[in-house]
Amino acid sequence: MSVKENFLSYVTMMKVVIGIVMCCLILSNRASVTSCAEEITGDEIIDSMLKDEELLSSNNFMVQELLNEILDGNSNINQFIEGQSQIGNPDLPQWMTGLDDDKPGHANMIGYIMSEFSNESSNKKEIIKRCLLYGSYKADTANMHNSSQNIVQLHAIRNYVANLKALWKYSKLIYSHTDTYCYNNIINTMPNLTSQEQQDLSILLNTVPNIYAHFQNKFNHAPSKLEQKYLVMGLALHLIGDIYAHRTIVPSYYGDSDLADSYWNENHFSNYDELLSAASAGTLLCTKIDEYMRNDLPNSLNSYYEDNIDFIPNRYIYSKRTCKKFVHEILISGNNFSSSYILRNSSDDIVLYNFSTFASRAGA
Repeated sequence: MSVKENFLSYVTMMKVVIGIVMCCLILSNRASVTSCAEEITGDEIIDSMLKDEELLSSNNFMVQELLNEILDGNSNINQFIEGQSQIGNPDLPQWMTGLDDDKPGHANMIGYIMSEFSNESSNKKEIIKRCLLYGSYKADTANMHNSSQNIVQLHAIRNYVANLKALWKYSKLIYSHTDTYCYNNIINTMPNLTSQEQQDLSILLNTVPNIYAHFQNKFNHAPSKLEQKYLVMGLALHLIGDIYAHRTIVPSYYGDSDLADSYWNENHFSNYDELLSAASAGTLLCTKIDEYMRNDLPNSLNSYYEDNIDFIPNRYIYSKRTCKKFVHEILISGNNFSSSYILRNSSDDIVLYNFSTFASRAGA
């Protein structure tokens, strides 16, 4: 069997075997996997994986993590899998991956959305998948997310409605226009933003083109206008996931002392009673939970609740639905952006922080 055939046999295996079994099989063939991974990297691997509908839509955590690593340029798959030995450890939750092997992640959301492109040609669908996947995944890289440089707009910090509206407009405009045109067209369309929000908007619009450089470095060509459109849309889908992850207010009944053990591990907190009080008052934001946690816990526990889809599970359910709604409306219906796409209510366990105010100032 050739090196390429050997690698593709492992790709096929990943579709039908759970993550733990897959790891064992790959590790049992360490030498062959390592050598083929070192020889076949980049576009050839991406192309073979993204042509496979079943693989892309897989909910298996290890499959998605492996795909992410390949996208990120990790050429030693064997080393990567050894580094994932703690997968499934509840001390290592990740937003939109949960604590189990069968929970989807940011990247795997794309498989759910691809039904919106069923009428496109096979070639175009491959391009769309690649760009949505890459944009969504790479939104967490340093020059797309850097708190010290105030590059935080893809991650639901401050006015997330304005930032999502800007990405909506950007993805519609960029196919026919330059980035400079997009910037100038969008920057003055929300005059009621605060000065901080205007600054955030400017930073976001200047940050977007960084995704093109990541794409070019990975795929060895500058993205076409079509690819730019879907790379930007991928960034928007990442933001939608983060809106629900970071800006959801913890439901008040999570502060009920009789129910608390169902939602919290008291041993994680130094101020447990204060945590329950804040939750009961309806003022506890998911992103603030770590402020009540013990200082001597491992860093991996800082986001144990915020980044865990099994905590307030409707956050993930509605982020998934919102991503599909967003894509449908922007492509199929051709409607103007509406904040109603992300609006939920307390009966769904989803109340988004400062939503009405943000939406009003964004004119959405």
